[in-house]
Amino acid sequence: MVAPRYGARWIQSPPDTVTPRAITKSVRPLTKLDTMNINATRKKCLSVSALALLALLNVVACGKENEASATQEISWGGPKNISMLPIIAEQNGFFRKENLSTKYNYLQTGKITLDAVVRGDIQFGVIVEATVAFAGFQNISGVRIIAVNQEKRDDAIVARKDRGVKTPADLVGKRLGVTQGTNSQMYAYRLLEANHIAPRSVEIVNLTPPAIVAALNNGEIDAGSVWQPFRYYLNQQLGDKATNLENNGIYRGYALIAVKESWAREHPKAVENFIKALIDAEGYSHQHQKETIQALAKEIDLTPELLGKIWDEYSLSVSMPQTLADTIAQEGRWIIGNVDGFVGKQLPNYAALIDNTPLARIAKERVQ
Repeated sequence: MVAPRYGARWIQSPPDTVTPRAITKSVRPLTKLDTMNINATRKKCLSVSALALLALLNVVACGKENEASATQEISWGGPKNISMLPIIAEQNGFFRKENLSTKYNYLQTGKITLDAVVRGDIQFGVIVEATVAFAGFQNISGVRIIAVNQEKRDDAIVARKDRGVKTPADLVGKRLGVTQGTNSQMYAYRLLEANHIAPRSVEIVNLTPPAIVAALNNGEIDAGSVWQPFRYYLNQQLGDKATNLENNGIYRGYALIAVKESWAREHPKAVENFIKALIDAEGYSHQHQKETIQALAKEIDLTPELLGKIWDEYSLSVSMPQTLADTIAQEGRWIIGNVDGFVGKQLPNYAALIDNTPLARIAKERVQ
């Protein structure tokens, strides 16, 4: 019989087609050899399936491992004198060890740095607690403080002896340069308070640190409240004309790591890795102090000899003191009571700006 073309149907079974009845008659009981062959085939199929599943799991695991080890590009910035641990981490490859590709931005003040964090220009900013105390009166609810990385006592008022300023009492009636919203302003007011000098009896001039250096050299101001390396610049340039009203326990500053809360929520691993790199840098600085001072001095524009002499003005340690919020709140109360433009304002909720979760996940003992 000739087969129909594609799409036609058979009127009767084609000659080489076995009918159901023929199939029924051809069935025979399974022999022992048949059973063995079937079992062997089943085992082979199961083995292939298991290997396929294992291969799939390996692919998934490798994908997760690659995701975890992927390099994250970040930017961080801040003033040099409070960025020692990040600088050490940068110099010694601790960020690279934590899969972070970093870009460093030198910024003059903590206030400028905080603004850069808020704008998203940098992901990690090194600021000081005084900046938070002042900025808390504005809307910075989207910022989080994730760690303290350094304590410092390098603030001082550098004054001109040839302008009659040799002691704190001599500041009355003089022009004093400060950088508002920073340690510079906080230290200046604390020194005045400690010496029972009313702030209104001194003419306060708001200037950036480099502008304070220039103005004091030019005689436009009589004294300036600065930190390192600007203290060093002024003493080098003024020579015997300079006197230093030093920080003898009047004020302790805290260097903080600030992040934008929304970015940190989306990149928790990068936040943890940044902190891990700082902890590695801390350990290195303690074990290799001489080498650390040599490398840092060049970076922060001080001589190794001078940095070695003032090394005790800094304490490099990653932590999150439980008292930090209270410390900042104390400064906030002082601002309300003493700084023009803040009198009568409500104290901000500084505790809401602090997030110790990332540090606690890494090293719980550092959340004190």
